Amino acid sequence: MKIQIFRSNIELDIISKKYKEAQALDLKIRSELLKRDLVEATPIDTGLAKASWEVTAINEETLQIKNDVPYIGLLNHGSSKQAPSHFIEMVALKHGKPVGTILTET
Repeated sequence: MKIQIFRSNIELDIISKKYKEAQALDLKIRSELLKRDLVEATPIDTGLAKASWEVTAINEETLQIKNDVPYIGLLNHGSSKQAPSHFIEMVALKHGKPVGTILTET
């Protein structure tokens, strides 16, 4: 009996490409779900903090979720009675253990 495998590198490249595409889509979906939950958890006065969450691609394997309002750190440290202190970390941890760092400033 003889088994011959032809073009295995091409097939492996196709499988690898499909895997990377699926992984990128999964990352995008997960980050959008996390953003949605952060928006829902953010206290509201004028609505600016809720509207300022955004997802940005750093590269094909890394997405960043950020909020650039100057007082988001104060809100996260409990300045509003509408959300508990460290609501950002609580929401992030619901989505799994973060691989990177959760940074908030006051």
